[in-house]
Amino acid sequence: MGEVYLADQTSPVRRRVALKLIKLGMDTKEVVARFESERQALALLNHPNIAHVFDAGVSPEGRPYFAMEFVQGVSVRDYCDRERLAIPDRLRLFIQACEGVQHAHQKGIIHRDLKPSNILVALLDGKPVPKIIDFGIAKATSQKLTESTLHTAVGHLIGTPAYMSPEQADLSLLDIDTRTDVYSLGAVLYELLTGELPLGHVEPRPQGFDEIVRTIREVEPLRPSTRVTTGSAEAATTAKSFRGDLTSLARDLRGDLDWIALKALEKDRTRRYDSVSELAADVERHLNNEPVLASPPSTPYRVRKFIRRHRVGVAAGAAVGLALIAGIVGTSVGLVRAREAERKALVEAETATEVTTFMVDLFHVSDPSEARGNTITAREVLDKGAKSIQQRLKDKPVVRVRLMEAIGNVYAGLGLGAKAEPLLREVLAMQEKAHGPNSPEVATSLMNVGGRDNIRRALAIRQEVLGPRHIDTAYSEYVLGLRLIWPEGESGESTEVAKQHLERALEIYRSNPGKGDQGASWCLNDLGNVMVVQGRYDEALPYFREALSIKERTLGLEDPDVGIGLNSVGNALLLLGRYSEAEPLLERAVLIGERSLGLWGNQVGGFRYNLGECLSKMGRTAEAREVLERALRISEQREPGAESPEAPLLHYGLAAIYADLGLDAKAEPHFRSAVGQIEQLGPGAVATSELAEWLEKYAALLDRSGRGREASALRARAKDLRAAQHKPLLPRSH
Repeated sequence: MGEVYLADQTSPVRRRVALKLIKLGMDTKEVVARFESERQALALLNHPNIAHVFDAGVSPEGRPYFAMEFVQGVSVRDYCDRERLAIPDRLRLFIQACEGVQHAHQKGIIHRDLKPSNILVALLDGKPVPKIIDFGIAKATSQKLTESTLHTAVGHLIGTPAYMSPEQADLSLLDIDTRTDVYSLGAVLYELLTGELPLGHVEPRPQGFDEIVRTIREVEPLRPSTRVTTGSAEAATTAKSFRGDLTSLARDLRGDLDWIALKALEKDRTRRYDSVSELAADVERHLNNEPVLASPPSTPYRVRKFIRRHRVGVAAGAAVGLALIAGIVGTSVGLVRAREAERKALVEAETATEVTTFMVDLFHVSDPSEARGNTITAREVLDKGAKSIQQRLKDKPVVRVRLMEAIGNVYAGLGLGAKAEPLLREVLAMQEKAHGPNSPEVATSLMNVGGRDNIRRALAIRQEVLGPRHIDTAYSEYVLGLRLIWPEGESGESTEVAKQHLERALEIYRSNPGKGDQGASWCLNDLGNVMVVQGRYDEALPYFREALSIKERTLGLEDPDVGIGLNSVGNALLLLGRYSEAEPLLERAVLIGERSLGLWGNQVGGFRYNLGECLSKMGRTAEAREVLERALRISEQREPGAESPEAPLLHYGLAAIYADLGLDAKAEPHFRSAVGQIEQLGPGAVATSELAEWLEKYAALLDRSGRGREASALRARAKDLRAAQHKPLLPRSH
C-alpha cells in the first residue's frame, strides 16, 4: 500500500530518513486508514529495537506520508548468514528483537507481520542492532489507533502465510492476541537456526486459500535438529553459514532449542509461551546453561493431535496396522529409543522442578517466622533435609537419590563424616539397584563414599565403561593416587604407585585444555606431595609452583584452591628452611582460606598450623603462639561431631612452643591431647615418623616431671614406629 524513499530532512534538524507515502491510486478509505494506523502505532513506540517515527503529514498532492528512522541494514536472516554467525550470536540478536516486540505489546500494539525482512540489522557503534519495521497491519489491543474505520474483509489473509499463526489464518480473524506474534517470532527463530521455514514455502497455490489455511493450522513442523539433517540443498548451505557441518549443527540444536522453537510454534496458543518476554527468557536460559521452561510434548498429546487431524485414516489404518506389526519391529526399536530419550528428558525436567521445590521448602526453615528468632545453622538445615527426604520422596527415587547425594556430600564437606556416610552408602545401594553394578552412576557413588577399595572399583568401572582416556576416569586415577600417598593402615604400596596414578591422570587432564586445567593443578600439587613424602623437598617445589600458577590463572586470586596452592608452596619452603619466603605465602593462604572456606574449614586449620610453625622457626614465638591458640579456639567451636583433623597438629605445635619456653605444665595437656586425638583419628592422620617424634618429645617432658615409667612406655612405642621405616609425611601440605 506504500512506497518508501530515502530522503534528507532539512528542518528542524538535518538527517537522512525513510519517507513512506501511500502509492498513487491506493488512497482508498481502507488503505488510508491502515496507513494512519501504522503511523499512530509507531508514534506510540519508543524503543531502541523499533524504527522511530520523526514526522508525519500530507504531500501537496494530498498523499499521506510519514518520515521514519532510516535503518541502513539487511534482514536479520541475511545478516546472520552473511556474517556466518554462530548459534549463540544469532540467539542474542533474536533476544533483542523480542525486546522490541515486547515493548510494542506493552503499548497495546500487535505487529501481526513479523518476519526476517521486517527485522533489519544495522551496525551502531560497530555493534549489530536489530530494528523492527513495518507496522502496516498492526492491531491495537487496548486503544483505537485512528478515527477512521479499519476492518479486515472476511476471506482475506492479512500477513505473510509462512510466518502466520493458526488463529491469524482463521478467516474470521477474531480474538487475535499477542501470542500471534510469539508464533511469528518462533518461525523467525526456526529460520535463523535451520535456514528453512518451519512449514516450507506456504504461498498461494492453485488449490486456493483453503490449502494455505489447512497447512498453517494442521501441518506440524519438524524439529530444527531433524530439519537440518534432511539432506536438502538448503540444509547444506545453512551449515556453511554456521561455519560447521550438518552433524555438529544438529547436535547443537538438539534438546533445548528444539523444544523452545516448537513451543513457540504450537498450533494451540494455550501451549505456546504466554508472552514474547517469556520466549526471550527461555532463550536466555539456554545461553546461560540453565534449565528451560520448554519441554518436549508428551506422547499422548501428539497422538491425540494426530487422531484429530486424520480421523478417517486412523480408523482404516488401524486394521491394516495389525497385519504389519511383525514387519515394523526393526523400525520400532528406533522409535522406542527416541521415546526413551524423550522420557529421560522429561524425567530430568520433572526432577529439576522437584529438587527446586524441595530446596525452597528446606530453606524455609531460615524464615524468621519459622525460626522464631533463632539462628539456624547449616547443620540444622541439613538435618531437616535428610529427615524430609525419608518422609516425602519415597515414591520418587530419582529425586531422592540426587538430594541424598547432595546432602551427603555437604555433610562430608562440613567434616560430619558420621552423618554423610549412611546417606552416601544408601545412594550407592539405590544406584546399584537402578543402574546395575558396573554403571557410571555407581562409579560416582563409589567415589562419594570413598575409601581405597571403593575408589579402585570406581576406577575399574570408568575404565571399562567410559574408556581409559575419559576425564572422569582421570579423576578416579587422581583420587586413588592421592589416597595412596597418605597411609591408611595398609602396607606394601609405595609412593611410586601413587605417582603412577597421578601421572596418568595428569596426562589425561593435559590432553583436555581448559576442561582439564583444574584437574591438572590437583595432580601437580599431589605429585609435589609425593616428593615431600620421599623427603625430596627441593624437587617438590616446582610441582607446587606450577599447580599454583594454573590455579591463579584459571580460578582467580581468591579461590579456596588457590589457598591450598599457596599453602603447598609455603610448606615446601618451610621444609627447606626458607622461612622468610614461606611466611607471606602462608599468611595469604590463611586469609584466602578464611574468606572462602570459612573459619572452620578443615584446610584452613592446616594453613594456620604451618604459619604458626614458620613463625616459631623464625624465633617469633609470641606471634606463633597467638596464631596457634586462635586456630585451636576456632577448631574447638566446630559443630558437635564434626571432624577436626588439624586439631592434633595445633595441640602439638602449642606443646612444642610451651616446652621450648620451659612451661611444661602448659605443654603437657597439649601433648596429651595431640597424641590422644591422633589415636582417635586412626592411621594416616600423620606420618608414622612424625608421630614417633611427638612421642619422644612428650616422653622428654614426662622425664622432667618425674614420670619416668610413662616416659619409657612412650619411647618404646616411638621405637616400634621408627622400626616400620616409613618416610616423613606432612599431610597438612595437601
